[in-house]
Amino acid sequence: MKKLTLLFAFLLLTAAAFSQSQQGFVRTHRDFLAYTHHLYEEGNRCYVETGNKTHLKHLIDDYQAALEQRVEEGLLSQETRDSLQQEINKLLGDFHYLNSDDDPQSYDLAEDYFLQCLDYADDPAHRTHQTVNHDRFILFRELGQLYYKQHRYDEAYDWIDRAVSLASNYYSPFDDAVLDILSQWAICKARVAQNPSDFKEAIEVIDDVVDYYKDTLSGDYGEALRKKAKILMLQQEHNGNPPTSAALRCYKCYFSLKKREALKRFGSMTADDREHYWMRLRPFVIDCYRLEHTDPAFLYDVTLFSKSLLLEYSKNNKLQVSNWQQIQRQLRPDECAIEFVQYEKYDKTQMGALVLGKQGSPEFVCLGDIDHILDVPLRGGGIVADAIDFDDPWLKDDFYTDSVLFPLIWTPELLDAIGADTKKVYFAPDGIFHYMAIEYMLPSEETHLNSSQLYRLTSTRQLINKVPTQAGKKVLALGGIDFDKASAETKASSSKLLNDESAYYFLKAFQVQLAALPGTRSEIEAIRSQYDSINVVLLTDTLATEDELIKTASLFPIVHLATHGYFIGTMPEGTDLKPADYDESLSQNGLFLAGANDAIASEDFDPTGHDGILSAREVSRMDLSNIRLIVLSACQTGEGIITGDGVYGLQRGLKNAGVSAMVVSLWSVNDEATSLLMQSFYKHLKTEDVHTAFHHARQELIETGRQAERRFNSKQLKMTKSKPSFDLPQFYNSFILIDVI
Repeated sequence: MKKLTLLFAFLLLTAAAFSQSQQGFVRTHRDFLAYTHHLYEEGNRCYVETGNKTHLKHLIDDYQAALEQRVEEGLLSQETRDSLQQEINKLLGDFHYLNSDDDPQSYDLAEDYFLQCLDYADDPAHRTHQTVNHDRFILFRELGQLYYKQHRYDEAYDWIDRAVSLASNYYSPFDDAVLDILSQWAICKARVAQNPSDFKEAIEVIDDVVDYYKDTLSGDYGEALRKKAKILMLQQEHNGNPPTSAALRCYKCYFSLKKREALKRFGSMTADDREHYWMRLRPFVIDCYRLEHTDPAFLYDVTLFSKSLLLEYSKNNKLQVSNWQQIQRQLRPDECAIEFVQYEKYDKTQMGALVLGKQGSPEFVCLGDIDHILDVPLRGGGIVADAIDFDDPWLKDDFYTDSVLFPLIWTPELLDAIGADTKKVYFAPDGIFHYMAIEYMLPSEETHLNSSQLYRLTSTRQLINKVPTQAGKKVLALGGIDFDKASAETKASSSKLLNDESAYYFLKAFQVQLAALPGTRSEIEAIRSQYDSINVVLLTDTLATEDELIKTASLFPIVHLATHGYFIGTMPEGTDLKPADYDESLSQNGLFLAGANDAIASEDFDPTGHDGILSAREVSRMDLSNIRLIVLSACQTGEGIITGDGVYGLQRGLKNAGVSAMVVSLWSVNDEATSLLMQSFYKHLKTEDVHTAFHHARQELIETGRQAERRFNSKQLKMTKSKPSFDLPQFYNSFILIDVI
């Protein structure tokens, strides 16, 4: 009996232990499912609300790692494993949708993942009927948006139409998701319309959505108005007619709502919030330029508002909304202002110019199809697009001496709008003109203007808040940087750094390694020789770090950075169905400082450590409002993705940080030519304003090459110049000056 009692007690203890073990397993399994559910929901939120593909990829990697570990432990049924894998596939489809801006192959990958998920959802054995239909609705919508982004409008309409049919059977007719998919259907219907009845049907549907939201004056109401305006524009373009007043009214109402919202919310917005806000506004900005001549004054105000959000985040959290009349009041009788605008029409990229003189209202000038400019053949071979995309110096020479090309940019119509009596032109570029030094491309036979009379601005709104044209006497100069390591003292004091994770992983993926730039040390020493040494501080070798730059830059009115720059991305493309939210161009542009090679070679990213990468996003978080002039002397001596700077993303970061003016390079620059240009520039800067000093320095570089003595070279059996000749555009046109008035 005693043995039996002991055996019974043992069985009870074993059962209790087993029960506790099972409860522990269930609890762990539930934790695992809760964790994966969190990752999936966070991934969906990231895709829908921010569009940050770097963060989304990390969530996917974490989800995949957790699933693989669970599978290896043998703790998942095949059914659960398949279900979770489909969630990963859905997130992968979302990631590749976002990544398609940079890699066209991602379109196919996104399509494959969405279709795999749809095959799974179509099998009702996997989930409840209601859940299956919800998943199918989402996937129908995703496929429609994907095809729309590729301009495959017939397929986009087919999938959005399926989503509408499904929504009408399973959702309330006034559900926000239903109203949103109906507005998407109306846009798609207008895209594939063949006759007036198709447009009529699209307008009737979008009118129902507008009417439902009308009394709310909400963001949904604004989006419905924007889509209605687009449908009306498509209708008129289909018929070959100019835009209607109805489309203009919709755009003006939308614009009024967005301004009111921005003024109300601006003070509470973070920098990222403002960026997301602008990205959501971008489809409207590009679309309303299709109005062209209908109301140029309205378009000018839209441009000023958009750029105030994009480029000029106020440090006192007050949004300054400007209008064209304020710009006009700042102009003299012999001056004019131009806002170039790039937009889409008839499925082609167009460039236009909004021209404002001292008298009258703004005028719109259409410069035509951008592809027409990009396809212009150059005399030495290749086309304009090659000269912009590649760093070939001889292509640059052909590009900036082509008399056929110049009148396609500064067209007769544009020159006529500027006027023969104009002596000074302030212009703000857009789109592809950010990559072209159009101030050096005037058709000399057709205009009295020259490059010294053209002033490049980030926005003509700069004319309202003019800053002194004299830069100052104190200079901080960085050069001769040790990219392999940073000083130990600096690393120890870098705890306040907040590194840009996206920038780090972009560069990590390309396995970037930076070559030394020995010429930059002599460049900054030559600059010091132009000034009293007490007014010039040099940061070189391992001391030229992020931390030192952040701590000291704001103490100097002039900052000179001689280093490598990088540009590795594109502007995200939104659509009528899914506007972009997150602009990664600020992470895809930047400068390299001490220790960058060491950090990139490391396997671990430390957000608070020293990585030697100063992205445009990190720059935008700095307070550089005391800097009157920053010179980015970024030379390319490496290969691959390392480029001379001058790209739009870094310009944006510097303006957001409060820098008044900047000198940047549009391509890789010659060390010796750059050194001569900079020495001359700083020499003139001691007694002249920035614009005049820069103009004189550029002219001196040209004359230095022209005046070189020619001698007979017995080895080459030809006449050569006794010193390097820099009277070629590849040398003297590589730098541009921005925001000096």
